[in-house]
Amino acid sequence: MARAKSVAAYLIEKFSKLGDGQEGLGGNNDLTNLKLQKLLYFFQVESIKNNGKALFDDKIEAWQYGPVVPSIYNELSQFGAYVITDFDTDTTASNDLSDGECSFINKMFEKYNKYSAWALVQMTHKKGSPWDIVYHGGNGNKQEIKLELLKTAETMPDNG
Repeated sequence: MARAKSVAAYLIEKFSKLGDGQEGLGGNNDLTNLKLQKLLYFFQVESIKNNGKALFDDKIEAWQYGPVVPSIYNELSQFGAYVITDFDTDTTASNDLSDGECSFINKMFEKYNKYSAWALVQMTHKKGSPWDIVYHGGNGNKQEIKLELLKTAETMPDNG
């Protein structure tokens, strides 16, 4: 099983390559910490639903703007709402991923990269979603969303 740090590093590298040939300078890269958090959530949900197991072992919590992997949020919080690139942070943890994990992440990247951070937030905030159940109007702020509950989560449609 991967670590969320490895998955995040791999995604930062992939999004950085969207920089129109200007690696590390942004371009089409729209990966903020907010978007990264939602992608980690959806990738975890998809892994549980499609592979019968979690992609990574870090916990996911219900925060105001949706599901968050605290360990990754804290590591990248200095970026605020700005785009994160491989120029900005160490992505060597991505080397820890297996070929199967990379293949799964690539497939999920193709499915989810087209969505904005706010579209992903809206999806996670749907009534009855795992985030909604745990967050419970703020009463469950920063409480863990258990893996068992993630099995019930909706995912984005394959056709976008």
